[in-house]
Amino acid sequence: MRDEIAATVFFITKLVKKEEKLSKHEIDKFAAQLTTVLFEKYRNHWYLDNPSRGQAFRCIRINKQQARDPLLEQACVESDVDFSLLGLPKEMTLWVDPFEVCCRYGERNRPFTVARFDGEENPELPQQISLAVGRAALDYQSGSSSDEESFSKQPKAIPTVSNPNSVYQVRLWGPFSLQNPTKEALAGGGQAVPPVTGGEETASSCSRGGSGLISSLEEFPSPGTCPHCSMEVCTACS
Repeated sequence: MRDEIAATVFFITKLVKKEEKLSKHEIDKFAAQLTTVLFEKYRNHWYLDNPSRGQAFRCIRINKQQARDPLLEQACVESDVDFSLLGLPKEMTLWVDPFEVCCRYGERNRPFTVARFDGEENPELPQQISLAVGRAALDYQSGSSSDEESFSKQPKAIPTVSNPNSVYQVRLWGPFSLQNPTKEALAGGGQAVPPVTGGEETASSCSRGGSGLISSLEEFPSPGTCPHCSMEVCTACS
């Protein structure tokens, strides 16, 4: 859980830094507090033997229906940082599950992988997360803003991705909502999209059915058969 949370916090703070609205001190305070908040939230909802379980509970989401994610807002309050100055996108979903962190910009784009873990140290992790930040920016600029009215006609559930329990920075440097779609649902019919291979920068398949930009030099190894694809929504935490 430590690695997944660290990757999540690092990814979010990279997005915040790009906006240049907060000082380094403010960003550091926010990052430290967010790490603590996520750890406390996820500690009893982390299942290594069944990563999909609890994914709705662990999902971080901002959209037209929920302009401020409760966990991000809590971290802002406790670090005395103005949420509006984070500069985060108006539509963003983060799935934090064991072994994987995925993100989606907009309500219609596919999820992409932010980081994957296999238990071994990966020196390329910072670069890979930076690539994910770049991918997020491209998705945001592509203008696939949500049409909540039409999108809401599809079944919705909360997404999942491996969730780290780390109160630390990446060595380099809430609540259940039926409005949050599972990554399986985003892929269409609950089927995961097979990974795409080839190229210097490979579009790596997210276990939730999307694709992410991963460095081909040190691509994160798959944690094995993805347990996510066999479940649509976690009911344990509802």
